[in-house]
Amino acid sequence: MQNLKVFANEKPISAEEMHAIELNCSYLGISAMQLMENAGSAVANFIRNNLKKGNILFFCGTGNNGGDGFAAARMLSKDYNVEIIIVGDKEIKQGPALSNFHAISQSPFVKIYYYIDLDKEEVNSIIKKSDLIVDAIFGTGFRGELKGIYKEAVLAINNSGKTIIAIDLPSGFSKESKLYVKASYTITFHRIKEGMNVLKNVIVKDIGIPIDAELFAGPGDLYLASKPISIYTSKRERGMLVIIGGSKVYHGAPIHALLSASSIASLRTGAGYTVLYVPNSILDVVRKLSQNQIVRPAGEDYISFTDELKRDIDKAQAIAIGMGITKEKQAQDACQKIVSYALSNGKKVVADADAISAIAGMLSVKHTDTANLLITPHDSEFYQFSGVKLRHEDSNIFDRIETAKKVAKEKRINILLKGHNTIITNGEKVKINRSNAVNLSTMGTGDVLSGIIGAFAATGNDLFEAAVAGAYLHSKAGEVLAMEKGNHIIASDLIDKIPKILSGFDKVLQ
Repeated sequence: MQNLKVFANEKPISAEEMHAIELNCSYLGISAMQLMENAGSAVANFIRNNLKKGNILFFCGTGNNGGDGFAAARMLSKDYNVEIIIVGDKEIKQGPALSNFHAISQSPFVKIYYYIDLDKEEVNSIIKKSDLIVDAIFGTGFRGELKGIYKEAVLAINNSGKTIIAIDLPSGFSKESKLYVKASYTITFHRIKEGMNVLKNVIVKDIGIPIDAELFAGPGDLYLASKPISIYTSKRERGMLVIIGGSKVYHGAPIHALLSASSIASLRTGAGYTVLYVPNSILDVVRKLSQNQIVRPAGEDYISFTDELKRDIDKAQAIAIGMGITKEKQAQDACQKIVSYALSNGKKVVADADAISAIAGMLSVKHTDTANLLITPHDSEFYQFSGVKLRHEDSNIFDRIETAKKVAKEKRINILLKGHNTIITNGEKVKINRSNAVNLSTMGTGDVLSGIIGAFAATGNDLFEAAVAGAYLHSKAGEVLAMEKGNHIIASDLIDKIPKILSGFDKVLQ
């Protein structure tokens, strides 16, 4: 159990983070219905311990917070007089909230009203005969300000003079809102939410969310990394990524195709604008293989820090560098200059392959802040970078985590340590991406990963978030392909699967 301290996180979480955790629970086989049942049970048990008998009035919304209320009401109905006022449309459309509504609506012992069918006097009359009010209108999914019947219902609750219990969050509550339910107690789940420090009597209840839902990468991390896009957003506003790689040494078309794959992967992942820089000696070949991209020269036989490259870095949010640049001194020196310039100007840097050794040399001297730097080593590259030999993956994973975390903290960087259990850490936080996709151990798949991570970084995520989401998306594509092609895939196959996986997380701002 001592090893679990490395994953301990007691900080308040946002509503978005809580939703991500719930998505990861579903991925682990813990259904939303099961979590709702546990939440309802936690509320019901709290009420039983504090109210021996009497009348309980639930104000329930039509979403998941209302579903928690329906579950608690059902459990309490055999011991108390329970009534429910549904605030919102008469139709509860889907999911576990609908299932719990169906269950409670069948009970002859529970009276259900719809707020829209009641006048103010009828609402006050129902409230007057209650001993306790439970607020389950809105939870962490609420945005904006209360309006219409929701505002009316919250005002009625606040003016009731009754003891009020809010489920998860008081309805209407946010860091900015002025009107919300003034709860006597708030029963929140799993962890305290951001901003709740201003509320009185907040009780945190365990609803069976395992540490795995926060430790292991999952679809919730894609949800967090997928940023909303407005219909007015331009390609540059969506995020620009500069990719730098290649050399005269790697002259075969397959190698050039891998550079192209990294660029295409970034576009498929969501970057609006990608520029690929390669030495002039391979420019024409890469351009022929990269018809959907912009390819520009940087250096003659090896990469060089040119004025044109500098101008594009100034415009970009992130760069990815290292694929095929070699360990030649000219390339390594240029890599250090490029990375140093990018970091000094607040750009996020993904350093892969031969760039990792250049980074190690750069960090051995006093340098600018490296919080915006991510390296993506396998075990051998990790040793070259840090001088620390890792135990084999089959050994104790906690040892590998502790080692990666320690190096990341000392160097003040982000690390994505590749493997069957890929470890992502910034020296404080740790995530693991588990993958059963053995088909990813082929040439070029790492280049695709760099392009994916670079895109997530360019679109507004910090490098830790980008690396976690990128590792999960990369391995998920591999698992999907395993069903179709077994272990016989090439890098471009991964790219083709990216849109299908990400489409379920698209967010559009009108």
